[in-house]
Amino acid sequence: MQGPSHWKRKLAKKQPAELPKQRKKTASTLKGPVVSFEGYDAPSPDSRNSARPKPRRKVQPQGQGIQAPEVNPAKPTSGSSRAQRNKFRNVQGDDLIAAFKTKLESSTFRLLNEQIYSQPAAYGGQLLRNPTTFEDYHRGYRAQLQQWPVNPVSVILESLHHHPRGRFLQARGQSRGKAIPTQWVVADLGCGEAAISKDLTPLGYRVLSFDYCNKENELVTVADITQQLPGVAPGSVDVVVVCLALMATDYFGTIVEAHRLLKPKRLLKIVEVRSRIPHPSRFVELVCGVGFTCEWTDVIGDYFVAFDFVRDDARQGNTEPWHYPSEVLLPCLYKKR
Repeated sequence: MQGPSHWKRKLAKKQPAELPKQRKKTASTLKGPVVSFEGYDAPSPDSRNSARPKPRRKVQPQGQGIQAPEVNPAKPTSGSSRAQRNKFRNVQGDDLIAAFKTKLESSTFRLLNEQIYSQPAAYGGQLLRNPTTFEDYHRGYRAQLQQWPVNPVSVILESLHHHPRGRFLQARGQSRGKAIPTQWVVADLGCGEAAISKDLTPLGYRVLSFDYCNKENELVTVADITQQLPGVAPGSVDVVVVCLALMATDYFGTIVEAHRLLKPKRLLKIVEVRSRIPHPSRFVELVCGVGFTCEWTDVIGDYFVAFDFVRDDARQGNTEPWHYPSEVLLPCLYKKR
């Protein structure tokens, strides 16, 4: 009969052969910290294993702010910190100061823009009624304008100069012709520095320009365009222009006021940034619910979208929106730099 010491010796001989199995179950081959690579779909080692989850690509919701073009991840972008340092490394003296001043102005413009888009009109008015802030904002706007492929105000002026009813010339079947009648009255809501008035007034047109601040510009009347405008009777305007001016969260009041100002069958021209309108049909329904008919809409330069609305008294005008305005026009949000 074999004693207990015999079984101990036998188990001791088998133990080294069983250790690798235990180590295979418990040991880890992962070296270093666990890292999640967002925005990069790495190929799976076993593409046939459909049960294995793949990294998800982070997708920005459509219309959230200004969309950046796709870039090759292997190449550094101009927005990286290294690229920004290299950009100013070889710049010296006055050129360096001018470069940093331009960068500061762009940052100020983006900051003010986000504040105005995300707050009611009264808040934006409080900001821009300060002459210094107004000048800082429009200095940044002019710098931004140089980067756009097309100036939306120029497109609007072209339509007023070359179509007898002021329609956008990009509409199918329309060609250049005479300008709108000189007796027509044009109202520019959110006029900025009154570029439309500066162009049309010397030609004999009457242009009513409204904005938060006039910066000593006699062509501009200080007013909140989401409220009833002072000194303008109902049904006394032939063309209402709203160019990049539906900025505040309560912008719907601007559309209601445009309906009040216009004569029957007269024109409301709207130009907005394309990324702000994820669903154009909802925007058309929102405006038409006030008492308009949409005659034409299309993109301008693949960056803006333009609308021609006509006041239609056959439609029952509503002072309450059919859709939530915040879901129809999205605010301009910028990437953090």
